[in-house]
Amino acid sequence: MSTVTVSIGRRIGTGDNLPTLEWRRFRAEVEGAVRDAASIVYFAGLGGGVFEGVFEESATWVADVDPAAVPALDARLARYAAHYGQESIARTVGETALVPAATRKGVAA
Repeated sequence: MSTVTVSIGRRIGTGDNLPTLEWRRFRAEVEGAVRDAASIVYFAGLGGGVFEGVFEESATWVADVDPAAVPALDARLARYAAHYGQESIARTVGETALVPAATRKGVAA
């Protein structure tokens, strides 16, 4: 499994924000795509980001996804990006590494 992060923003190519109802639908469709591809979703939340120097509302998901499922996920994300007037959707795939605890007081943690 790989850790996949998907992030979307509310602004569209014109610099305007998606209307509230469309923003909710966009988030719901992307979340459905992530959940369909994932064995588990570790995080789903709203926040803010900066795209081309302008702050915008954003939504992000972090999930465990089989690498073989990533192309189908990308295809769905591409369709949603086009439908909702987005230039792109951010998607990162990486391998999770467990970082061991540092030694504390001479004892390995």
